Amino acid sequence: MNWNDIQKGKAMFIKVGNAEPQIIDIPSGESFRFLQQKVGGYFEVVNFTSQGKPFIAIVDEEGLIYKKEFNELASHYTNIALVGDVLIMNPSDLS
Repeated sequence: MNWNDIQKGKAMFIKVGNAEPQIIDIPSGESFRFLQQKVGGYFEVVNFTSQGKPFIAIVDEEGLIYKKEFNELASHYTNIALVGDVLIMNPSDLS
């Protein structure tokens, strides 16, 4: 995975158990509903940096409560223990 693949208007979608992330387009206008649909509920923003660049991970805010499965790949990329499906994107795309 190359961090340069996450350009403005794009996100890296990492499903639990998948070995490869997908680069997907973030639709303009209804991004809030889109983000909720991708992570499976109300979402929480997790800030992190990689190679000196700021990024955000969008996760299900109730993922731990509902005992969602550990997302090994997303946790590896962010260096934070994350559960459930995860979107990684540029902070400027969350508006």
